[in-house]
Amino acid sequence: IILIDPRTWRIDFANAACTGFGWEPERLLGKSAEAVIPGLRELEVAPRTTSPTGAVSLLAETGEARPVELLTRRIDLGRSGTRLFVSVRDMTERVDSAARLLRLARIERARVAELQAVIDSIDDGVAVFAPGGEVVLVNEGVARLAGRRVASESDLWTALDVTLDVSAAATEPGGRSEIHLVDPDRWLEMRRFAVHTDDDDGPAEPSSLVVLRDTTAERASREAREAFLGILSHELRTPVTTILGITHLLGRRSPRLSADQRHDLARDVAAEAERLRRLVEDLLVLSRTEGGRLEFEPEPMLIQHAIPAVIAAESRHTPHLRFVADIPPSLPPIAGDRTYVDQVLRNLIGNAAKYSLDRASEVRVEAAFVEQEIVVRVLDRGPGFDPRDATRLFDIFFRAEGTARARSGAGIGLFVTKSLIEIMNGRVWARLRHGGGSEFGFALPVLGDDLDPEEQAAGNAEGESQPVPDEDVPPERE
Repeated sequence: IILIDPRTWRIDFANAACTGFGWEPERLLGKSAEAVIPGLRELEVAPRTTSPTGAVSLLAETGEARPVELLTRRIDLGRSGTRLFVSVRDMTERVDSAARLLRLARIERARVAELQAVIDSIDDGVAVFAPGGEVVLVNEGVARLAGRRVASESDLWTALDVTLDVSAAATEPGGRSEIHLVDPDRWLEMRRFAVHTDDDDGPAEPSSLVVLRDTTAERASREAREAFLGILSHELRTPVTTILGITHLLGRRSPRLSADQRHDLARDVAAEAERLRRLVEDLLVLSRTEGGRLEFEPEPMLIQHAIPAVIAAESRHTPHLRFVADIPPSLPPIAGDRTYVDQVLRNLIGNAAKYSLDRASEVRVEAAFVEQEIVVRVLDRGPGFDPRDATRLFDIFFRAEGTARARSGAGIGLFVTKSLIEIMNGRVWARLRHGGGSEFGFALPVLGDDLDPEEQAAGNAEGESQPVPDEDVPPERE
């Protein structure tokens, strides 16, 4: 406590507590109050004034400034006159505490910002809801799944069109469950965790951490794989069972089998073995494609040499069908892989033969040189396909509903075909034919620098001279 003469602004009294501020009381007497408390004169001296925390400093004798809080009051001392009574409180500890709190607040804000950045980087939807359901923290994944930003937990269920009963039952604390959304058809995996905190009164009601993950594609892939494994087991079992049964029969010394019968049985074994070989080859390509290990080393090859060999092999398996090849003899070479091209031709020609249900049906294979590409079309008069399925026919495990009932299959042949053609820098397509049936085709680039000009001219002439219906014109490059 100090007393100041308001006429001279000199200190004429200081109590012993001033030693705590770095001053001996007697050394303060007669000193200018302004030298000890800078800015004191400018303060409005009301009958009672308290300064804001840390707004005023008191200078110790050493020059050290300490933040102080002031309480001022004018008092009448009678014949001694009026004095300004000033009570000074050291605010150093409070200011330091406030600074520490400020630093902690900044650290917490930085941590919250880091946590928000981490949560925003997660594709899954993550939200923290207060006990009353208000949003505490939410990332963009929630808005993406809900189709908009949500303001509360109930708002989230409303956006997802999930009833409260379903959401409560499906999100028990710590549980994992799947929720089926109808419009659009989606599946979400939902997990819920309790976030416990304490306050001054003890443990508070926990907040809720909700994690949402869209499992629609994963579920569809899992179902497709399960269906594929079921189909594959059947596709493998059929030829293996046939081969095993016939070989046991042929191994017996039975006079009941004539030479022609044994020949037919041996041919059946060869056909089933060929079927098994094709399936295994497709599975190898499928495995390499999914593992990113499908490679291509281009080499010159003539498509006109590959097609007849595949047709001859397929005609032995389906002698009831008529195969027609329209292939110019002087087509230029392509930059391809003979093994891959043979596999593509076997898949497409075998596919056309399998779905040619009419025993008198015809499968036609055409090749032409068009705009620096060799274009191959496999045409049949089978049942065709739903036009809505045209873009999905080359998807893995996909089988059109109508044709799947008509013929068995693993659903990987066309996917393998597309993979092999694309690795060879080509393109593939499927479309319906006028009058019924399907066209499955592919185009591969010709061998660029090694193409002989006369051979190219001959190829152009033969490719352009073929009169083909409008629907057989190859699709444009994308």
